[in-house]
Amino acid sequence: MKFTRPVTTRIEDFDHHGCTKPEAILSYLENAADRHSASVSDDTIRKSLGGTAWILTQWRVEVITPPTWQDSLFVETWVVDKGASVRSHRQFLLKHADGTILVRAEATLALLDLASRKVRRISEALVKCYHAEDEAVFAGELPRMPEPTGETEAFAMTLRRGDLDFNGHVHNLRYLELAMEALPEEVCRTRRITALRIAYRVPLMAGDRVRIRAAQSEMQNDSWDIGIYNDTQLCTLVRLTMG
Repeated sequence: MKFTRPVTTRIEDFDHHGCTKPEAILSYLENAADRHSASVSDDTIRKSLGGTAWILTQWRVEVITPPTWQDSLFVETWVVDKGASVRSHRQFLLKHADGTILVRAEATLALLDLASRKVRRISEALVKCYHAEDEAVFAGELPRMPEPTGETEAFAMTLRRGDLDFNGHVHNLRYLELAMEALPEEVCRTRRITALRIAYRVPLMAGDRVRIRAAQSEMQNDSWDIGIYNDTQLCTLVRLTMG
């Protein structure tokens, strides 16, 4: 079952090109997904099954045409049944009011048991409440992203309380913002992001000292691979493709 929600843009959502920032686009999509979940009583079902929460594990996004200031927009979102018992695949289309598709995206989520901190099998009740569709916005699966090779350390910083979400972890959009800061200034000034992938591995917390490393992709000359690390391990991989 597809769910549609209008988008209210804000002046701070736009960059110096007058185009919507990638993190703002993801925020539009996430808010639509949250409203869709509320409409099918997702939270009530999860509470009846014990303490669980959805965690985002991956993003795959293609920006066909970046929305611009004063565009009238809406998000269409739905869940696809890929036969997986521990992963949910949510689809998104960000459209202009005239129906033109501007952005397409897929988010992969897992169900976390809050007591054990382990991923749980998705219950049949949760699967049924979304009335899963067959239509996916992307055909096929992409290979796993490798860690950046030959990378340079772009910068390091200590995370703050303001970086956290209501779960006490660094908000998933903050990882994208950090990755974008690692791009060379010339790239940011003259080009725009046309596609992105994010793979979340380990959550970051307030007070963590993080290092961001970036390198031009060996697989795609127009892409940059960015790794976000804490003191001991890789936490998130990001690939930004520029047009």
